[in-house]
Amino acid sequence: SHWQRANYRPDIQERAICKHCDELETMDHILTKCSATGQEEIWRQVKALWEKKLRGTWYHPVLGTILGATLANFSFKDERGKTIKGASRLYKLLMIESAYLIWTLRCERVIQKDNENFTSIEVLNRWTRTINDRLSLDMGLTSPNFGKKAMRKNKVHETWSGVLENEGNLPEDWIGSTGVLVGIDQGHGGVAEAGGAGEQEEEE
Repeated sequence: SHWQRANYRPDIQERAICKHCDELETMDHILTKCSATGQEEIWRQVKALWEKKLRGTWYHPVLGTILGATLANFSFKDERGKTIKGASRLYKLLMIESAYLIWTLRCERVIQKDNENFTSIEVLNRWTRTINDRLSLDMGLTSPNFGKKAMRKNKVHETWSGVLENEGNLPEDWIGSTGVLVGIDQGHGGVAEAGGAGEQEEEE
């Protein structure tokens, strides 16, 4: 393990073992198996959001699918046989952003919080903010200010269509509109509804 290098102080070497699971802190353990609050809750949220896009196509990630997420190239079709565009890109973004957040929370917990667990609400709020920030970034990248480097609006529409909060009430071209957020129905496996204004209070 990285933490067990001979030239590291004993207190640093102790980080090689997960204090919650008594297991070696491998990347596989951190991202997919650790019992500390974080990875399980985040993947549950990812599943809930993905199922809004393509119901019945989610498989719980393993280390290989996480590391290879950027290679995803799906060709799902709807009931009329029409290709569902944007699915591959949404999958890549969800996997990358979520895996990085799991790693970040782990480091904060171990290094800054003396292994004190985050609450489920804290994790949910951090994940919601992360995904909404990614959505906002996509919308911002369509600005004419970027000239030829600007992202195509239809690419953003294709990526995020089907997973937005109150999507039926949004204008046809919702890019540039205020209050555009991702949304998760509680019945789809999320621990709560996701949304910036609807973030729950974090426990004391």
